[in-house]
Amino acid sequence: MNNRMSLLFIEDEPTDIQKFQALIKAEYDEKICLNMTDSSSEAADFTLGKKRPKQAVESINAVILDLELHKGEGRGKDYLQKIQGYEPRPIIVVVTNTMSAVTYNEIRDFGVELIYYKRQKGFSPKVVIDDLLDMWRAQGGIGTNVATEWEETESEKDERIRSLINDELNQINMSVKYNGRTHAADAIFLLINKKATDSNAVYNHVADEADITYSSVIRNVQTAINSAWDKGNADELSIHYTAPITAETGAPTPTEFIRFYADKIKKLL
Repeated sequence: MNNRMSLLFIEDEPTDIQKFQALIKAEYDEKICLNMTDSSSEAADFTLGKKRPKQAVESINAVILDLELHKGEGRGKDYLQKIQGYEPRPIIVVVTNTMSAVTYNEIRDFGVELIYYKRQKGFSPKVVIDDLLDMWRAQGGIGTNVATEWEETESEKDERIRSLINDELNQINMSVKYNGRTHAADAIFLLINKKATDSNAVYNHVADEADITYSSVIRNVQTAINSAWDKGNADELSIHYTAPITAETGAPTPTEFIRFYADKIKKLL
């Protein structure tokens, strides 16, 4: 039995995702089991128990809902409508960029406990998390309606790792039209699972699986990286890829790239 609060974070803004994720990892890892999605329908499936989130839990105790979801799927209101009447109901707080009193009244009718205006002075992820934990404890929190974690099989873990890799590559807008994205994802997966321990072994393994040459793997991965860096927003990229980049290249090398993401994702497991 796990005494962490099971939190579902429904958000599509990469900067906000990064802030909440980093805060929970640094300060609340022993108190909160975090799952994230930018899809209102997927969030409803997680809450209603129709689908298992990445961090498999028996039930969702609390929800932080971004009302807009401009870049994700659906709207925050769609989620509230889909779970209306469901029991046991999670604690729901909303974070939003709107100040509309009409909207606030409407979502309160769905049972939203707190509404946070993101641009309000004093707003921070820590304020939201602390308030949520306080409400959860006040409602019985520790020891009641607590998330029970299933034993994760090896195949489920592999699927979760693949999903995390895909999420990270999506955040830097690495296009799926490049074979190099698939090769990079495979290489990162191999490093995380220690099925290959050095770059040469990784590239050889990917080349064998793809039935191409070693040099083609490196060239394809570099092409996908270069495209992401050429077309991407520099500030946005620097949020997600924090390793140094040489001025001469202007983008990571394949080895720098796969090692950075292998290390980054290991810390999320």
